[in-house]
Amino acid sequence: MEYEEELQHEFHAEKGSFLLQLRIDLFWDHKQLIKILRLMEKCCLDMQENSSLPRNWTDGFWYFSTFVEGWSTHPNFPKTYSKKYYEKAYELIFSMSSWFFTGRYPWNIKEGFDNAVMNLERLGDRKFNRFSEEDDLPF
Repeated sequence: MEYEEELQHEFHAEKGSFLLQLRIDLFWDHKQLIKILRLMEKCCLDMQENSSLPRNWTDGFWYFSTFVEGWSTHPNFPKTYSKKYYEKAYELIFSMSSWFFTGRYPWNIKEGFDNAVMNLERLGDRKFNRFSEEDDLPF
């Protein structure tokens, strides 16, 4: 599986990983998150029909889906993006975890995942100094 090594690197919070940067540096790496979500998609597609799931993947999906939101919603965590961005990111992470554990694609249309990621990418391209009127204030 082409995604396995990279996704395990992320789930184990190894050097340079999104989780390690989030935890130690208090840095939310938008591009790295998008990459992880795409790796998670590949894993979900591979595991979708499996009646049993490997523990290394279940641990990783569970931890990622709980830690990211729990850590980054702390009042002292520096916010780089809009409130709407973080809400969409947490929703997408949760949806990926749900897909992995249930085997059910969480969107109504085939392109649902791609649309959700593109929306997050669009929101991630706009930081605080480039708010448009439809964005929520970051606080």
